[in-house]
Amino acid sequence: MEGQTGQSGGENGTQSPVMSANQSLVSRLRQSRATGRIVLNLAPSSDSVSSFPEMILEDGDRLVIPSRPATIQVIGAVFNQNAFLFEKGATVGSYLLLAGGPASEADRNQIFVLRADGSVVHRSNGVSIFEASALDDVRLYPGDTIVVPEKMIRPSGLRALANWTQVMSQLTLSAVALDVVK
Repeated sequence: MEGQTGQSGGENGTQSPVMSANQSLVSRLRQSRATGRIVLNLAPSSDSVSSFPEMILEDGDRLVIPSRPATIQVIGAVFNQNAFLFEKGATVGSYLLLAGGPASEADRNQIFVLRADGSVVHRSNGVSIFEASALDDVRLYPGDTIVVPEKMIRPSGLRALANWTQVMSQLTLSAVALDVVK
C-alpha cells in the first residue's frame, strides 16, 4: 500500500490535490486551440496574393491581414516616446531626432528596431563594432518600432562591499542576541 500512495493519492484511494490539478491542466490543454501570429517574411512593397509564401491552411484557420500602419513608434529611454507619421525614406536616426534623441539613461549600444513583420534589426546584425551609429542609417517601414532600452545599473564594488558588511553585522548581532537569550 505504501508504494502506491504516489499513484492513488492516498490510502483511501482519493486523488491528491496536485494530481487532480495536473489532470485538470492536461484536459484543458487538450481542448485548447493554438492561436497566434505567423511571420510571413513579405517584402514591404508586396501588394498581391502571389507574393505570399507557400503554406498549408487547415479547417478553422483564419488569415487576417491588418491594414498598413501609418506610423513609426519610438519607445524607451528617449525624451519624447511617441508615434510619428511614417515618411518614406526616413531612417532610425531621423526618428530618434524627432523623439528628442536618447536620454542620458539610454543604452545607445542596445537600440534595436522591431519590424512590423516581427523581425528585429540590431546594431550587431552584420555591423562592425567600431561603427557606433550604424543603426542610424537603417531605413524604416510603416509599423516599425524603435526601442531604446535603459542602461543596466550595476552596483559598484564599494556598494557591494557595504551591502555584505551590513549583512555580516546583522548576522553577528543575531548570533550575539541568541547567545544572550540562552
